[in-house]
Amino acid sequence: MLEGGLRLSHSVQVVKDFKPDEIVEIPAVGLETKRLVCFEDKGFCRYYIGIRGPQKPCEWVYMSTETLQLLQKHAGRAVDRRNVTRYAKRHSLLAPKTMCKVSWRILVLQVPREVARFIQAGLES
Repeated sequence: MLEGGLRLSHSVQVVKDFKPDEIVEIPAVGLETKRLVCFEDKGFCRYYIGIRGPQKPCEWVYMSTETLQLLQKHAGRAVDRRNVTRYAKRHSLLAPKTMCKVSWRILVLQVPREVARFIQAGLES
């Protein structure tokens, strides 16, 4: 959530439905690609989730290779977003709903706003 500004609901979906070797067609550009593409030399990966709709669309999730290892360890688990929120509250952690905002603030300190918007929305232009 922090690296790519992903919403909690999208994060939970990625953990549950993680299929890195699946081949998908990206409708906006008519491209076929593996759902997970890693750029090892750059230290990051992108994963296609393809959430479209009038509100909160997200096509790509960007993450470090370290986060990918953590995701692979927990892939396939059914995670309840309410449990994540309760866990964060019980342990005095940052509330998941504020992670997008924190991610945004960190991103705009490091990259131009256009790049930060692209990373957070994960949308192809």
